[in-house]
Amino acid sequence: MAFNPGNGRIYLANFGMGKVSVISDTTNNIVATIAVGNNPFGAFYDPLNQKVYISDYTSAMLSKIDPATNTVIANLSAGNGPWNIALDTANGLLYITNLGSNTVTAISP
Repeated sequence: MAFNPGNGRIYLANFGMGKVSVISDTTNNIVATIAVGNNPFGAFYDPLNQKVYISDYTSAMLSKIDPATNTVIANLSAGNGPWNIALDTANGLLYITNLGSNTVTAISP
């Protein structure tokens, strides 16, 4: 789950459902649904680039979402079984833990 303070939206990865639910923090209602890979797990809001990233375990991809339009704008290769996502603000890199290979992948968003 990730929170975007700029638009007051919560991004919830729905593992096994192939979608991300976008929830309003004021109404607690789903305001949008975004199609992603089959098994989304990790969700992360990047405050530097103002994008949301969703890891997908089975597709080995990281979906890059534009929160202004709630659309996937890129799919990035993330390693075998990407799980969690973290940002290194000093270097501007995203780190993804890969459950499928016990590795960490670093990518430039």
